[in-house]
Amino acid sequence: MTNSATQADDLLQQISAAAYSSLPPLGFIAIECFFTRPPGDPFNEQTWPFPLIRELAVGTAESQVVTSEDYDDEFLDRFVVAGQALADKGCVGLITSCGFLALAQRR
Repeated sequence: MTNSATQADDLLQQISAAAYSSLPPLGFIAIECFFTRPPGDPFNEQTWPFPLIRELAVGTAESQVVTSEDYDDEFLDRFVVAGQALADKGCVGLITSCGFLALAQRR
């Protein structure tokens, strides 16, 4: 790569970094389960072209999410607490990657 091409690449990275840091963050609420989250997974910060702040819904587990029972208020309140923490950190939107939680959306 020529010196001018390297300089152009460096400048683009600086501009991208400045634009990235000026964007408001998205908040991700996660249950307490841990597995590899490669780029492309919503939990991975490299997936997004803007900042991502992650927050655990403390005291949650897969076994509580994947169930035929209704979610109790105590369980759902853990997501509310995590969501409020993300809002307090400046997040402009909240997501999760757990489709089972759609069962609780009306509540």
